[in-house]
Amino acid sequence: MRKFGLTIAGIGGLVTALFAGQAYAVVASGTFTFTPGNGGITTVDNGPLIASNTTMKTVVSPGTSSASTGNLGIAANSPTTINPVTFTILNAPPASINVAISVGGFTFTFTSQTLNVLTSTVLATNTTGFIGDTLTGTITAAPAGFNLGTTVTDAQSCQQPVSGNTAGAISCSDSIVVGAVTPPSTPEPASLALLGSALVGFGVFRLRRRRA
Repeated sequence: MRKFGLTIAGIGGLVTALFAGQAYAVVASGTFTFTPGNGGITTVDNGPLIASNTTMKTVVSPGTSSASTGNLGIAANSPTTINPVTFTILNAPPASINVAISVGGFTFTFTSQTLNVLTSTVLATNTTGFIGDTLTGTITAAPAGFNLGTTVTDAQSCQQPVSGNTAGAISCSDSIVVGAVTPPSTPEPASLALLGSALVGFGVFRLRRRRA
């Protein structure tokens, strides 16, 4: 019986050792949108209108978020801070930036930016001005249990409507995508094979004891 007990203990230790290395932090994954403070109202340099020579935009912080999807757990209307609130939107793309957006215990730090479209606001033709750019970065702070370093993208869009040859306010919104859906981590084949061998050995041992 002592031999049998030691065998059970040994297999239990083996199983524990095999699966101890299979614990992984959670990969953040999901989406949410947010509107900068003051309803997304934004100013740009070089005058009140979006123009071909516009290079900077300033947003009000904090803003407010929508409820998130995935496992982010960001509640609707969570304060969303942007630092700095003024940053370059036109460099030789992709532009190098350092913008941090914080919400719900996460900090997303963006280090590159690509300008996708810049349409000037034209009063004479009632043409709506538009700025569309994409920020790319990673998670640099997160609630306990989440991995850092997960890729994040932020699609920013700002528009300035025109009606009756009069321009309205420039308003911006951001749509953030965090990571991607990944399947749950599973033990690697070598670990499973080792565990299977141990269980087979235990079965053989039991069979021999019964025959004895």
